[in-house]
Amino acid sequence: LHGCIARGSDMVKFVDAIKNVQILHITYADIDFSEVKPPFVTTSPSRLPNLQHLDIFQPDGFSGDISPIIQHAPNLRSLKLDLLGSEPHLRELSVSLQGCPKLQDISFYSMILSSEESTMILDAITDAKQLDWEEAEFSQQALRSLISRHARTITLLHLSKSPGFTSSMTQTIMTNCPLLESLSLDTILGTDLVRIETVDQRNQSDSGDVER
Repeated sequence: LHGCIARGSDMVKFVDAIKNVQILHITYADIDFSEVKPPFVTTSPSRLPNLQHLDIFQPDGFSGDISPIIQHAPNLRSLKLDLLGSEPHLRELSVSLQGCPKLQDISFYSMILSSEESTMILDAITDAKQLDWEEAEFSQQALRSLISRHARTITLLHLSKSPGFTSSMTQTIMTNCPLLESLSLDTILGTDLVRIETVDQRNQSDSGDVER
């Protein structure tokens, strides 16, 4: 969907009309999910039981949050959000993600996450495989959540413009995530910009070829 307008009852009708859709990609749209009541409020079944991939990029007139639509997609596997200029409602989002046990890939762009919000999202999901986050603050608490809940499954971790990230965190991730294949960090440590990119960190770490 590109440049569409869907609000109120129109959005409800639209959601009901795409109940069999597996991939939903929305760009530059004027949308409002607030009238799509969560299943536990309406006691109705999930409206989007087949939805596996949801992408929302730079909505023009986005209102409210996306949690109502996510709560109707229990089989969601991939979520990509670029909510430039919109309020992401991350607390509500983290709650709704708890109902998506199959979610493995999460990408956030143009969304500033505090350390607390980063931790909330990491705690809301289990066994993530790919995390591609831009402007997400990282702390020791967020790192603990990453290691405790996702170390066994994470294969890709890309963090861009992530304040709070330290070199010791990098070593902790590389040591504790045996399946990690792609690690990309673009963060400011003090006044120095540090970039770390590796395709297979396990092999390169052993040979000393990790680029710093």
